[in-house]
Amino acid sequence: MIKKISLLIFLAALMTGLVFIPASVANYTLSSTAAILYDKPILNASYWAKEELLKAYDMGLIPDSLSESDLSLPISRVELAAITVAIYESLTGTKTATAASNPFSDTSDINAQKAFNAGLMAGITVDKFNPDAFISREQAAFALTCVLMRTYISDWTFATANDYSLIFTMPAKFADDAQISEWAKPSVYFMAAHGIVNGTGNHCFSPRALTPDEITSNYAVATREQAIIISLRMLENLGGKQVDYHEGNTTKQMAVDDCYT
Repeated sequence: MIKKISLLIFLAALMTGLVFIPASVANYTLSSTAAILYDKPILNASYWAKEELLKAYDMGLIPDSLSESDLSLPISRVELAAITVAIYESLTGTKTATAASNPFSDTSDINAQKAFNAGLMAGITVDKFNPDAFISREQAAFALTCVLMRTYISDWTFATANDYSLIFTMPAKFADDAQISEWAKPSVYFMAAHGIVNGTGNHCFSPRALTPDEITSNYAVATREQAIIISLRMLENLGGKQVDYHEGNTTKQMAVDDCYT
């Protein structure tokens, strides 16, 4: 109680100009100063997401490029690249590197280059990354499942991806299962089976936009906070566990690291 009263007195004094603020922090807002006191960021995000986002922040899963952004907004391909790099580095304990030369003609973003060089994301053509395009919910689930596969299966690449399939107990199908792309269904249902992704209401997944109106309204576009929380739940729900998969006709296991230890 004493600490709480003291903090209130300090904040009141700060607001009335009774506390001297060094020049180095003179431009911080009151909320930013409170963040410094608690060693936590003031995240611009949806209310429901903030608790998990703070966990993600503590685990280094929020890229610097997004740390001061509105996390409730749609996520672009280049922003997803930064998240894939962050979770890959967390899982492997290594730093990703860029290629000797930038493979893309439409972006020089460092994380796009790192994600491509590490085999985490591919371009949309040989030399185009399409950095500002938004990501759909099914694309986000697929991309982050690919990070998991790339991390723990040494021979997995986008070229060999069809040789591998994850083994899991199939959950109840989403009501809009017919709208989920066939290539995305294994990732969507793998993540749903492990409590990593949820539906959007009425047991729908809202995987992608199909009509002009849906495209215009950004229907089914994944948000920054959703992608970050998927990466967090991957670590929380799969960390320290064995995940079975098929390589051809052979059943194998990958041991997902427990990043809390």
